Amino acid sequence: MIRLLVALFFALTSNFVHAETIKCFISVNAERVVETEFSVLPGNKELFADSGDYRFFMKNFDHSKFELEVYDVYAPSRSYSTGFLRTSEDELAWAFWSRDVLIETTCKLIQ
Repeated sequence: MIRLLVALFFALTSNFVHAETIKCFISVNAERVVETEFSVLPGNKELFADSGDYRFFMKNFDHSKFELEVYDVYAPSRSYSTGFLRTSEDELAWAFWSRDVLIETTCKLIQ
């Protein structure tokens, strides 16, 4: 009986714990330098791009709320963009502009 309950528990919860697949684009000075697809489980944070100067992470809070984190290695500093990705039409974007560089990142959910 216990084994049946444990098996039933894992069968039911495994349906709700699945990774979301994200596609992100990174442009530097209007030139696309990264196009990547990756998966991230709820509660996890994934490194999806590393240029040496910047590291790009995506955190999945709960299947629909995500946080894009950009770590500037040399500053050092971090900046964030948080939003909801519920459909493939939704976008999570981040941009950085200085006299030297324009960096833009756009991410979408793949369904």
